Amino acid sequence: MNKLILPIVVLYKKNLIQAESINTLLDSDVTGLIGDIYVYDNTPGEEKNFSSNQNEYRGRNIIYVHNPENAGVSRAYNSGLKIAKQLGYKFVLILDQDTHFPIESLRVYTRAIDDYPNIKIYVPSLVTKNGEHCSPLKYAFHRGFVIGKLESNIYSLDKYSPINSGMLLDVEVALGCGGYKEDVYLDFSDFQFIERIKKHTSNFYLLPLLLQQDLSNEDNNHENLVVRYGIYCQCARRCYRESVLDDGIYFSMVFIRGLKLTFRTKKITFLKVFFKSYLRGKK
Repeated sequence: MNKLILPIVVLYKKNLIQAESINTLLDSDVTGLIGDIYVYDNTPGEEKNFSSNQNEYRGRNIIYVHNPENAGVSRAYNSGLKIAKQLGYKFVLILDQDTHFPIESLRVYTRAIDDYPNIKIYVPSLVTKNGEHCSPLKYAFHRGFVIGKLESNIYSLDKYSPINSGMLLDVEVALGCGGYKEDVYLDFSDFQFIERIKKHTSNFYLLPLLLQQDLSNEDNNHENLVVRYGIYCQCARRCYRESVLDDGIYFSMVFIRGLKLTFRTKKITFLKVFFKSYLRGKK
């Protein structure tokens, strides 16, 4: 069996057959490169989205883990990285559940590995459903800034940062840097990981590949926005800091987002969430 790429897909209240990312990726696997798929199911409670006694999906072996506590993506990715190392894989491919891969995707990844063998991180360009480029981002002050399309090339991790979905990571390097910071379980997980890994490898290769990403911030449901902002506050509070300046940067980021959501929805709920979840650190 080929041990080049192990996809890691994280599910939340969605069945594997409904997960656009892994299904469109498998559509692109015309040569049978993918032999195993690591599925980490964060669906709460006893409701599993994949039968524990089912070990195959679309002709691939499934390694399935159900975490009913919904521990987030960071623990899922770390778990997948450890499994990849045990199984002898060179790379993991980080997936959410709602990213669309075009038909040429796996061919582009494997060609990049052949053409740039010294690179440890390969990333696609990502756009939202509204057509806005959302990765890679210009990275400064612990946050990403939208800059539009970049041409395929090698870029510095000091200047740019990719987001999680679609990242192809060298297993040894990703584990060697400590992996993902697990208490930063959703928002900022990718930025915190990049801050770790760039101490071990300085560049990434931007693939000539464009994926479409479904971002939760595009949701207009008030209750959903409140829940997501609460998670954003919790994760920001847990981010690694080196100085008092970092404290000020994270405070400003979180507070400004809360203000924007307040003006957008005309509800003060978000400022209450900011006080409770960020300043006081409660769920």
